[in-house]
Amino acid sequence: PLAEITKEDVYSKYLSYAGKKMALVAYGNIHHEWLIAMANYYYRPVNLESLTRLGNEIGLDLSTINTISGQTSFDIAATSQYIFQQVVINAILPFTERYQLPVILTGGGALNVLLNEKLRTLPCPVFVPVNPNDCGLSFGMMCLRNPPTETVNISYSGFGILDKHKLPDYAERFKARPTHIRELARLLCSGKIIGVMRGNSECGPRSLGNRSILAWPSAGMNDRLNQIKNREPWRPVAPIVRLQDAEVYFSPACVSPFMSYAPWVNEPYRDKVPAIVHKDGTARVQTVTEEQNEFLYYLLSCVEVISDIGILINTSFNIKGKPILTTIEDAIEVWQTTDIDCIYI
Repeated sequence: PLAEITKEDVYSKYLSYAGKKMALVAYGNIHHEWLIAMANYYYRPVNLESLTRLGNEIGLDLSTINTISGQTSFDIAATSQYIFQQVVINAILPFTERYQLPVILTGGGALNVLLNEKLRTLPCPVFVPVNPNDCGLSFGMMCLRNPPTETVNISYSGFGILDKHKLPDYAERFKARPTHIRELARLLCSGKIIGVMRGNSECGPRSLGNRSILAWPSAGMNDRLNQIKNREPWRPVAPIVRLQDAEVYFSPACVSPFMSYAPWVNEPYRDKVPAIVHKDGTARVQTVTEEQNEFLYYLLSCVEVISDIGILINTSFNIKGKPILTTIEDAIEVWQTTDIDCIYI
């Protein structure tokens, strides 16, 4: 029912609305008079009838799309998020207190970075995999059939560049030229937006540097990127940082290779990298090590040398409603039809 969330196809794309609603949370206030009704809602079957019943209990029309807007919309998002966190934490706490074992989160709810950030306060390790939602089911079945004997890193085990054999033709047609990481860093620090397509695509719902749009987090850059991707203007963009530097820019520092948490942006840097700071002062950070993604690691190192700040924006290399890129042809189309300055393949 939240009017701020654009709904071109309300029936087939509703699963993406939860992530959008999460961004609205920062603009809202918690209504304590709604808490009991919303808590009961989370324990009911999810359907239009239960949503309509919730609306009747809190005095709002939730029976159809775009019935709520403005501050009320933001407050619903904030109150719903608060209840969701409490429901999950209350379900987990008895087990962590009794068994003192690590917690592994799966399901679509594990993509809720605000919840994950709260769970980091538990007295036990919390792990969120790269593909916790339904896209991880196939890999889970393979592991069930053939259990691995050691840690398996599937972060970049998606498709390769499907038309890589055509790269020489594309390079000649569009007058491409070889480049290097130092030049990419200079372009980024000068305000250029670069689409990156390299190696295998990411496994999971988030781009982690192999199918990414990269930019320097200057004032207004989040607006430019949201325009490129035709996203709502209030939605945040994610920063990437070398793991060794995470505690300099964010607190509490975390290991977040899959953009799973939302720590605070440290006060001294909020005015220096405004594009990555959300309304509530947090950012959905991705941390990078040399072993995880050598290209990103050294690109951030070069950016730090040039700008004194080793942070870049990382958002997925696609446009709204389209899947992550798998072909150079698609990358060129996005480059030619948007405000992206250049592409690196």
